[in-house]
Amino acid sequence: MQQDVETQFHTIDLFIRSILDDMRKVSMSTKKADTMAYIDAWKTELTTIQHIMDI
Repeated sequence: MQQDVETQFHTIDLFIRSILDDMRKVSMSTKKADTMAYIDAWKTELTTIQHIMDI
């Protein structure tokens, strides 16, 4: 059981680091279409985190 929780935390950490890394790439000069694509990807990753937490 403890190992499952630890695995969940590591997986969530992986997704969070990915989102934060992408956020660092976005600036005011990023094209709107690219920004919208980033936002869509972040929504997908955050939804995945939500599902992991519900397990």
